[in-house]
Amino acid sequence: MIVFFGFIGIVLLYFLYLSNTKEKREDFVRSGQYFNYGEENLLEIYCLFAVLVVKQEKRETKRKFDYLIKFLEFKFPYRKNDVREAFTYSLKYETIELKPACNWLKRQLTLLERIQLIQFICDLSFIDGRLNEKEERLIAEISVLLKVPIEEVRSIVAGLEEAYGRKHQHQSSQKQSSKQKQTSSKPKYSNKRKRMSAILEVPENASFTQVKKSYRRLVKLHHPDRFQNKGEEQIQLAKERFVEIQLAYEYFEKILN
Repeated sequence: MIVFFGFIGIVLLYFLYLSNTKEKREDFVRSGQYFNYGEENLLEIYCLFAVLVVKQEKRETKRKFDYLIKFLEFKFPYRKNDVREAFTYSLKYETIELKPACNWLKRQLTLLERIQLIQFICDLSFIDGRLNEKEERLIAEISVLLKVPIEEVRSIVAGLEEAYGRKHQHQSSQKQSSKQKQTSSKPKYSNKRKRMSAILEVPENASFTQVKKSYRRLVKLHHPDRFQNKGEEQIQLAKERFVEIQLAYEYFEKILN
C-alpha cells in the first residue's frame, strides 16, 4: 500500500513539473518574461523567429526546414535531440511578441550574437533566392528592436544578394551551355543521316527494311567485279562507291536494327 501511494505521489509530482514547465514556456514564448537564460530558451527564440520567417514566404518550405534543422543542430550541439521537437512546438504558436522577446535578447546577448541572429534570419529568408516585402519588413523590425546597426544589416543582405546572384548566373550559364550542346549535336546527327541516306538513295526517315532493299540493289549495281573490263579509273571509282555503300548500310544497321 505504501509503495502504491508512493508511486502515485511521484506521478503527480511529475505532472505538476510538466505543467509548470509548460506554463513557463508559454509565458516565455508569448511575452519573453521568463528571464532565465539558457540554451533551451535561446533555442526556443531561434525556432520562433524561424517560424515567423517561414510564414512570410511559403515557397521552398522543405529546403528552409532542412537548413533550419542543420543550422540549429550545429549551433546547439548539446540539444540536438531537442531541435525538431522545439521547432514543432513553436509551429503551434501563430505569433510571438517581438518587443519583449527582443528586449530579453538584448539583455542576454552581445551585439555580435545579435548580429549572428540577424544573419540566421536573413540566411533562412534567402533560401528561395530573394527577399519579398514581408521578409524585408520583418528583418528591419527585428533589427531595430535588437538595436543592430543598419549598416550591419545592409552588409548581410548585400552579401547574400551577391552570392545568390552569382549562383543564379552560374545556373543560367550551365543551362545555356547545355542547350547549345544539345542544339549543336542534333545537326551533326541529322547531317550524317542525310548523307548516308543519299548514298543509299533512301529518305532520311527510311525504315531498316527500305535500307536493306536499297543496299542489295546498289551492291549489285556497283560491285567492282562488274567493272573488270573497264579502265582502272572506273574500277577505282566503283571500289570507292562500293565502300561508301557498305559504310552507309553499317551506319543504318547500328541505329535502326
